[in-house]
Amino acid sequence: MVVKKLLINLGGKVPKKLKWYFEKKLIYAGIEEHAEIWISKRILLAVLFSLVFGLIVLNLVSGIAPVLVFLGTLLIIVFVSYLQLYFAILERTN
Repeated sequence: MVVKKLLINLGGKVPKKLKWYFEKKLIYAGIEEHAEIWISKRILLAVLFSLVFGLIVLNLVSGIAPVLVFLGTLLIIVFVSYLQLYFAILERTN
């Protein structure tokens, strides 16, 4: 219950236009989940993995590399999440 409130609160910070866009995509994909919760889960997952990989690299090397790994991992996770949604839509339309 607490986690759901956290996810809805985090999803409430997302712009309405973006929420509407993802709500439409989730309906097309057949995913029965609110856009706020879906987006929040993906944001938290991306930040968590980015922190883990950034801290691993920080222990191995210093400098700008951990920041680049953090940003790179963040972008990759967000991109993979969007691809997952895209292919779910594609699979449902076929």
